[in-house]
Amino acid sequence: MLTIDATNHGSRECPEFHPQECMQCGVCVASCAHKALATVRRGAKFAIAIDADKCVGCGLCSRVCPAGFVPADRVNFDDISDSNAFLSFASDKAVSYAASSGGTIRALATRFAARPNSFVYSLRKSPDGPIPDILDATTVSEMPNSIYAPTMWGQNLNKARRLGAADRLLIIGLPCQIKGARKLLAAVRCKVFTIAIICRKTKDFRFADYVKRYHHLANGEPWVFRGYGWPGIIGNPDGTHSDYSQFSAIPFGLDIWNVSACSRCADCLATDVADLSVGDPWGIDRANRNGCNFLLVNTPAGKGLLAEAADDISLEPLSADEALAVIDRNAVNRKVDRLRYYTGLDKRFKTVLKYKALQLKSALAGSFVTAVGHTRPGAAACRLLLAFDKRIKNLLR
Repeated sequence: MLTIDATNHGSRECPEFHPQECMQCGVCVASCAHKALATVRRGAKFAIAIDADKCVGCGLCSRVCPAGFVPADRVNFDDISDSNAFLSFASDKAVSYAASSGGTIRALATRFAARPNSFVYSLRKSPDGPIPDILDATTVSEMPNSIYAPTMWGQNLNKARRLGAADRLLIIGLPCQIKGARKLLAAVRCKVFTIAIICRKTKDFRFADYVKRYHHLANGEPWVFRGYGWPGIIGNPDGTHSDYSQFSAIPFGLDIWNVSACSRCADCLATDVADLSVGDPWGIDRANRNGCNFLLVNTPAGKGLLAEAADDISLEPLSADEALAVIDRNAVNRKVDRLRYYTGLDKRFKTVLKYKALQLKSALAGSFVTAVGHTRPGAAACRLLLAFDKRIKNLLR
């Protein structure tokens, strides 16, 4: 997060970077026309370096930062109904099998970019890892699968300002990224569409390091997050790899290796700013092994995107109850309880105790699992951590 501090550089109002509140979106970098902000790697996350000599004190970077306007109260689930929730998957089975879940986003993006003057802003594969870029019909196939690591996704959004009034742009990102992008691109001439990837939290680089160590992957050796059916694999497809649903019990089940700012965000759906929200179909019995997605249609523009790709995507209606089961409303609300502590809305002793206990559990679990990086899911060390997690939950009741 960036805030304006008048004492930062003499009398000039220059931004100040707060690492614990940074959502790792990178939109602030794209907002600066004077190149006063830059992305740097610090430990397990990215940070924003500020060149005060180049800064003119306009404050735009602070205004577009999503950490300043994420919701601080209950998520509104009232808009989820039997009419706007679906299971979806790419009609081409090869596309859905290769995707993180159902290939819905990839099919939508491919069809969108095939039309004249239409572009997609997302991540693109490169030898040095995924980079943010504007993709066209010839490069949209280079989008990667899920990435459980920080990416300064928004740092090249300024390229969208070069598009003309006759152009269309589809932005694909996490809820916080979409929120920042909407603010930054509010005045662009092109028509902007958005797809939010449903997200509970982003992992930092320690998770990727653990994956490599766990699967004995050397630096530079190819490996994948997800793909190869549902729920996919993690590791080297041609070598050592694991079933994702089993492997994910460590980082997500133990709530470790998180980007700290994710604990300040209560909005996993971005239904207020995204035309479509797309995620994994956890908890749905109808999820098929070839891959499928959970899909929410939020706006008429979202319906238009689906209509445009009608030949490429298959839809199956979900009930509101099924949709809420996928989202796990109770888990989201528990996160909001912790958010209220973060934002200072609730200083009651019990709330503080809950937060501190969860923070301690996460730190101990992360340190322990990192130290025994060879440990397989289900081994004694992981069972010990899960037992510790249970005792903490009993304490917090």
